[in-house]
Amino acid sequence: MTLPITLSEAQVRHKWASEELSRRRHEARMERYLAGDDKRGAAPKRFLDLHKDPARGRVICGANRSAKSSFGTVEALWWLLGAHPFRETPKPPVYGRIIVPDLPLSNDDPHAQRDLMREWVPTHELRGSTWENAYSVRGCTLHFRNGSFVEFCSSKQDVQQQAGASHLAFAFFDEEVGREHYVENIARLDRPSAGWWMTYAPLEREPWIHDQLFTPASKGDLPDVTLITAGMEGNAHNLDENFLRHMMSSLSPADLERRVYGRYAAREGLVFDVTVETVDSDQLLKGLQWAPAEP
Repeated sequence: MTLPITLSEAQVRHKWASEELSRRRHEARMERYLAGDDKRGAAPKRFLDLHKDPARGRVICGANRSAKSSFGTVEALWWLLGAHPFRETPKPPVYGRIIVPDLPLSNDDPHAQRDLMREWVPTHELRGSTWENAYSVRGCTLHFRNGSFVEFCSSKQDVQQQAGASHLAFAFFDEEVGREHYVENIARLDRPSAGWWMTYAPLEREPWIHDQLFTPASKGDLPDVTLITAGMEGNAHNLDENFLRHMMSSLSPADLERRVYGRYAAREGLVFDVTVETVDSDQLLKGLQWAPAEP
């Protein structure tokens, strides 16, 4: 006869204390993220407006370090927990996907998008209350205690590996993705109030995004899609001033457009058929609210 395993009083107290600490840390970080000011930890104000936007599709064409991936990760977390502060989302449990350039490997190998989710997720909301219990390395899937789960998929996979799923609540495309993968995942969003969002730097590795998504959305020709652009300067309060100065002094004009300003860089010094003006970096950076120097 197998006796049920029971927790000692000390173990129960430790579990409660760990979950309470996780809850308080998460609430404090989320409060800081939503503050709407120019202090460290706060989301860029334009991103808060996009969180509130009711469009089915939302797109950020943004610079490196503009906090666009944090936007996408926080948005995904709200959907998975059923805790979106601004819009109605499908009731948990929900199934979501994060489509990234490369699949995560082991927990010991760095992976930008998975590690960002691990940084943001409150452990008390995970299955088993730990990342190790909740994350399947083999399936690249993170499970939550409310039954929700999110799967990491790669834009380099055969698109058929992402076919067949149904009742997808959301799809988060982090960085540029092939059109076949985009269409395949959009077609799976068959739950009421389902949605998708894309955050990417305009490196033009997937030209269709500019021609079929960015340009028509910029003109208002795509119903139910909201698009914004974002440069590093909008996230200056979370960056070190010397970092941005170094970026601006070491990149080519085309890479400055893409990686610092979050804009498409066209040939012959044109951006969307408009001549790019020479920018005085000192003038641009003057008056920005920078993050305090690290001790």
